Amino acid sequence: MLEIVDNGKTKIIYTGGTFNFEVGLELKEKIGEIMHHTTLFVLSFKDISFINSSGIRELLDLHKILASNGIKLHLCDLSEDINELFSFTGLDNVFKIYSDETSALE
Repeated sequence: MLEIVDNGKTKIIYTGGTFNFEVGLELKEKIGEIMHHTTLFVLSFKDISFINSSGIRELLDLHKILASNGIKLHLCDLSEDINELFSFTGLDNVFKIYSDETSALE
């Protein structure tokens, strides 16, 4: 399940379950098609229960692609476990992480 809501120059991405290589690859493909005329992507982790190392790699790849095009990527609604993982690995210094979607959109 991958849903992208278009709010003009901002796109909100919803997905669920495990964020892995396949999800990351699909996400990069879809974003590649719509990233022009977009200034911000918000990826909601609300329904993501787990992210594996391949998913992290794809997320880092996506961040790099967007940043090189001057596009921001905000993450929101991380579960406590995923938030701890990002903190422990230092990924919280790489990504802009927000507690909820409203904050990520500001």
